[in-house]
Amino acid sequence: MSNKQLLIKTILISAIFFISNIFAVEMEEGVHYDIVSARKSDSKVVKEYFNYGCPGCYKSEPLVKMIENSLPEDASLQSVPFENHAGWRIYVEAFYIAEMLGILDKAHEALFHQVHVEKKAIANKDQLKTLFVKLGADEKRFDQAANSFQLNSKLRLARKEAMSHKILSTPSFVVNDYYRINAQAFKSNKDLVDGINELLQR
Repeated sequence: MSNKQLLIKTILISAIFFISNIFAVEMEEGVHYDIVSARKSDSKVVKEYFNYGCPGCYKSEPLVKMIENSLPEDASLQSVPFENHAGWRIYVEAFYIAEMLGILDKAHEALFHQVHVEKKAIANKDQLKTLFVKLGADEKRFDQAANSFQLNSKLRLARKEAMSHKILSTPSFVVNDYYRINAQAFKSNKDLVDGINELLQR
């Protein structure tokens, strides 16, 4: 490679580095995120606190996919249902019952669709059972899961975790069990995703 070619290559690399830094989000504590625990998790994880009854959570589904698709191989996305409304406990139960029945992927989409597209709220376990049976769940297994100690334990743990991360509303994102994202501080979804990935590496 000639000196001229080497110079051009160096200039191009420097330009790319400069441009990438122009668009990088300068993360500031108290603005873009708050620290909500004493220590970080041992593994890299982004937790999404949500509820099927939450209109903002339904609208944020494309953003959640963006975050999931952007994560490095050594990081994961976890959904945590949060009961931030008196009538939304059933949706927290729905998440964990679907998980226990092995139909969470199908149920996740179906619940959002019924509540926000069909405008049919779910008020109790009987209505939830009707939906899950349509999705292929066994009625007996549903009854067992819906009335199990395991379900109550999952509900308690989810509530305890949300309290420890100072979750007040949905959707909310927490990185490495340490940084709670202030989504409104970002100008775009891309900036928010970039910010989350930056915090994952800290």
